[in-house]
Amino acid sequence: MGRYEELGRIIKKRRLELKYTQGEVAHMLGVSRPYVARMETEGYGLDSVYTRRQLITILGLSPVLLGLAPDDKPTARYIDVEVARHTLHVHREAYFSGGNVGGVEGVRLMIGHLQEFQQNKEIQEVLAQYGMLGLDIAREAYDWQAIREFSDLSLTIIKDLHNPLLEATCRIRLADAYYEHYKFQEANQIISQVKLPDTLPRAALSSVYLCIARTAAAEKKNYWNALDKGLTIARKANDKDDTGWIKPTVEFAHLQAAQAHAHARDPELHDALDIAMHTDARYTRRLAILDTLAARAALLDKQPELAAGALEAALQKAVSIRSMPTLVFIAEIVHALSLTSYGRTIEAKKLKLQCDAALEQFHLTLPAGVFKQP
Repeated sequence: MGRYEELGRIIKKRRLELKYTQGEVAHMLGVSRPYVARMETEGYGLDSVYTRRQLITILGLSPVLLGLAPDDKPTARYIDVEVARHTLHVHREAYFSGGNVGGVEGVRLMIGHLQEFQQNKEIQEVLAQYGMLGLDIAREAYDWQAIREFSDLSLTIIKDLHNPLLEATCRIRLADAYYEHYKFQEANQIISQVKLPDTLPRAALSSVYLCIARTAAAEKKNYWNALDKGLTIARKANDKDDTGWIKPTVEFAHLQAAQAHAHARDPELHDALDIAMHTDARYTRRLAILDTLAARAALLDKQPELAAGALEAALQKAVSIRSMPTLVFIAEIVHALSLTSYGRTIEAKKLKLQCDAALEQFHLTLPAGVFKQP
């Protein structure tokens, strides 16, 4: 076996350990799946030092394993930072589309690998962002220990960086985690701590106000002032403002508005959903939430059959992407549906059985307060 073939074998072994497909690795490298297949079997393309450095970052491998010196030159460190940023971007895109990039453990591996480099501001920023990605993935897994682990990591790094944008972005995610566990008071306390300097990009600023509105509505408080501010700013934001990695589309802003209206049982829920329903088809996580909100709206309109149809669609998406917060929200609405006259029908009982089976499949315990919602 030649030298590069041996490296290919190491790469394949590591890929399988992380449960990545060849297609996922190909996407991160910016090559085709057959290219990765040849790389693993023949060592194809591994004569490129740059490619090996990409794989070191993507797979969390020691440089020595791929024939590179652990003590890199300054230019090599810069290249690794750029590769790390690219990999983070790919991982984040995969997350928004419904993937989990190796789950909590995959993010831990990436963070551990980055911590091996000489630390500077650029590496620290990437580490903080990876911590936030880990926080998002932990939220989807309902893994409270990992939520605290990644949020503590990011906030500790951010404190040293004195970066208001990173702090706002992290606190939004942490507040979302508490919100998804129905700990609305704690969510409100966290989001209220966010500093709002004039330099904060519009995407982050609107997201802070919308998070405040949603938690206020959940606590049955007045949320309209924060909601109006958030939506007004969101309409002026664009992709160039997304330095907080939030995907600040107008549709997402109205999805958050719909969540607030759903808590308040406000008819404005329908108008918000009309706009939010134009969400990009790539964002599977948001689409699953939208289906649950559509079910809530139908139930408020006393149209249980429509609610059941939306819940079935939401359940299918939530199970496929293993989104625990969405499953909890679905369980809440399925419970509300079961209390109506329609809840006695065969279709409604079948839906409840499917929901219960999904909760059991993921060993999901519902948080206190789920069935206290209207």
